[in-house]
Amino acid sequence: MKRRSVLAAIGVTGLPTAGCLGVPGRDGQSDSCPDGTHFSLQKVTVPHVSNEFSTDIESVPYAARMVLTRALATETGDSTSRSYYALHPPQEYVVTESGDYYHVETTDFNATETVGYEYSVEIGVDEPSLPNTNGSHSFADLPAHDRESLRSAVGNPHLLHAPHYSFSVVFAYENAGVRHRSLFVPETESHYLEWNDVLLRLVFDEQRTVEITSTTVSTTLVAESPEEFFRYLCRERGTDLGQLTNEQRDIVTQAIEGTYTECGTDSDAFSTLREQLTDENNRHSLLARYDGSWYFVHLS
Repeated sequence: MKRRSVLAAIGVTGLPTAGCLGVPGRDGQSDSCPDGTHFSLQKVTVPHVSNEFSTDIESVPYAARMVLTRALATETGDSTSRSYYALHPPQEYVVTESGDYYHVETTDFNATETVGYEYSVEIGVDEPSLPNTNGSHSFADLPAHDRESLRSAVGNPHLLHAPHYSFSVVFAYENAGVRHRSLFVPETESHYLEWNDVLLRLVFDEQRTVEITSTTVSTTLVAESPEEFFRYLCRERGTDLGQLTNEQRDIVTQAIEGTYTECGTDSDAFSTLREQLTDENNRHSLLARYDGSWYFVHLS
């Protein structure tokens, strides 16, 4: 089961929703109450939680994956890197090939502006269209910092073989010596580049001011199996819905069967229920336990 697979869509109920005149539409929300409060619960399993709340480290985009890998290899679990490209993993938790789950925190600092040179990239250029010049280059022969910029821009080089994929790349370097050794700085009209058996054409778009930032990535081991991660996340971001009134139980039942919606001011029963699902930082719980089962919480 792929770790980034999306949870199954929430079902639709034909029951009328308390506090709202309309009946939920196919998206689970009432057509007559688009700005109301919508509450849904979907039963989850251990694989659901792993897939929804963690990212396989191999799926993390290149720039973030490199600094994350270095952090995991240190005794402290920390690593710092500096780049134009974002170094934040897409999820708060990552799972390694060995099945260990880590909580990831990132801290940005020391941002500096510099000049960036942006190129649009045309993928799969026909070789007969190559000019009779020395304008074609191999990816392996590029300066190391230019290769890093291209890897960071594409995120995953396998995407070069994906149909209809396109991207742009920014070459931005603070060090004058590094800029001088770059093939793409200062800008030129176009370059041809062979990478992963694909011929690319890089066309200069613009020169603009960009920001380069240092980022420290800190990792903490939280679980060594999917089951342990499930228990950890339930403790950290889960709520046990106990001691509910009959009215609140009706609300939860409707949320499980589809979507419960309230328009305007929340009823006392729903307001108290929302308080149970909200922590001191005003974050709603990711998971809720009801009658012995755990559910994914959707509250909007």
